[in-house]
Amino acid sequence: MEDRDATRLNGHERIDVELFRYVEASLDQEEVFHVLGFEFLQRYNLVRIQNKLTKIRESIHADLRQSCNEESLNNTLSEYSQAIRNYNLFRELKPLGEERIEDRKALLRTSFPSLMSQCRWTKPFESHYYALNDNKVKVDNLRKALRHFLPRHLTYSRAERTRRSREFEEGKPPYEISIIVDRLSRLIVALVGGAFLIAPMLIMAINPNQTKSLVTASLGTLLFSCAISLGLSSSNNETMVSTATYAAVLVVFVGITTTNNSTQTI
Repeated sequence: MEDRDATRLNGHERIDVELFRYVEASLDQEEVFHVLGFEFLQRYNLVRIQNKLTKIRESIHADLRQSCNEESLNNTLSEYSQAIRNYNLFRELKPLGEERIEDRKALLRTSFPSLMSQCRWTKPFESHYYALNDNKVKVDNLRKALRHFLPRHLTYSRAERTRRSREFEEGKPPYEISIIVDRLSRLIVALVGGAFLIAPMLIMAINPNQTKSLVTASLGTLLFSCAISLGLSSSNNETMVSTATYAAVLVVFVGITTTNNSTQTI
């Protein structure tokens, strides 16, 4: 009775001090939380339910006259589906690299010495490690570069600067795209896009020559496709369509300059 009362404090369950300190330190020091995947337990649970369903199927085929426990069957199938979803959920998370995994293991061993002493048959923190989704906005490489190189007071929006004041002071990159970064990236894309059309046309128009026009169009198309694919993080289909459209415009101009040059020669 005394032991039972010792686990309570002022009518409440006694707080696990190690757990409390670990979570408190995590909130203070870590913006993205990390979890263990428990790969063995996930697969163990899946196979356990799978075997249970196998036995249910066998019992149904063994005696067709016997009524099936539909409630048990439905519950087991639901449990199986949920276990699959849970396993897939972990597989969709971002895994940590080997170096960060070792750091996490060392931190957990230091934070939970009592758990280390209790586990005799397993290593308590041996598992796959994953980072929970941090809900970062997906941005293209151009905006990423601007967000990285521009001063912090330009890359942080007012709302995010207020919400993540400590990260702002520590120099960490923002999650959101500020209005300045967004408009600057649009301006750069507009200027570069225009330059990709105007520059080749000027080169081909001055002292027109078929060889020069073909080389200019070819180089312009290659540079344009690289800029679209790498700078804007476009998909393969988008890159192919954009490159084909750009090449078609240059080919038309090559034909015009070649025709005009031939006419002048005659």
